[in-house]
Amino acid sequence: MGIDCKKWIFFSVLFISFTQVFAGDGKISKLSLSPYLKTNSYTSVKGQFINVSGTNITSYRTGWKLDNGAVNNDTQTGIGGAGLAGGNSSYVSFSSISGFNVTTPGPHVLKVWVKATGDTNASNDTLTFNFIALSSYVDKINLIEESTGTWCQYC
Repeated sequence: MGIDCKKWIFFSVLFISFTQVFAGDGKISKLSLSPYLKTNSYTSVKGQFINVSGTNITSYRTGWKLDNGAVNNDTQTGIGGAGLAGGNSSYVSFSSISGFNVTTPGPHVLKVWVKATGDTNASNDTLTFNFIALSSYVDKINLIEESTGTWCQYC
């Protein structure tokens, strides 16, 4: 009993998947924001931008929108040198030049995007971040006990 090559080739082709690679495709991969922000305090938008295309990306533009407010686009940012190499392993950290200030306490939605020059795939350029703005906010303070002795349990 031999192996039927036609059936083997047919089933082999069924398990092959193809991923479309776009020219100049950059994606936003991470935002660095706290889920709780202080009202009436300037906050900069920070995150990571990854090149998932096969070509180098030489510049990008960041933007954001808070709730249903105005769209804020930053100026073009050049990466320098040969640019950000492709292949899903190279990234650049970004910080939005025009940060935001939340004036009303409560839940909010921040929409952040990064657009690479020549990006043809807009499906991975945007992240939505939910957070709560607090009017009463206490900064975290670390308390460290410098020394204690076993002879004084209350020291």
